[in-house]
Amino acid sequence: MLAEYMLLRVLPGVRTAWRSVAGGAPALLGLGLGLEFTSVLSYSGLTTSTLPRRSLRYRRVLAIDVAGLGLSHVIPGGGATAAGVRARLWTQRGVGAPGAVAATTIEYAVNLAWLIVALLLGSLIAAPHPSTVPARSEERRVGKECRSR
Repeated sequence: MLAEYMLLRVLPGVRTAWRSVAGGAPALLGLGLGLEFTSVLSYSGLTTSTLPRRSLRYRRVLAIDVAGLGLSHVIPGGGATAAGVRARLWTQRGVGAPGAVAATTIEYAVNLAWLIVALLLGSLIAAPHPSTVPARSEERRVGKECRSR
């Protein structure tokens, strides 16, 4: 209650955003929250698999990843800064610098690959079929009529 009161006073537009969320479909909101939670857990699994063996426990990696995620959403240019902070936290916890740099590089390569896949799939799904474009279907109809004469 106190946090809600403070947020509503400090951040403009929070009241409107809160009403929008409250008016949403609870099942879809729950599904989105579950998918986001699963995404963070799997990202930490990726991090754990890219770090040198037995360097950090999964819970520690999860905490560092959540801290980096929060930082990336708070400061401008947060993704690059969060990557540096995460690498620094790893090295403070005993991961060597080469291992931290390699893990960061692998993670960003995998992220980039999935973003490209998502872009291509979205482009394929969003591209209209030629028969559904009105101008094209009209051109085809007129072309057929001209050829039949």
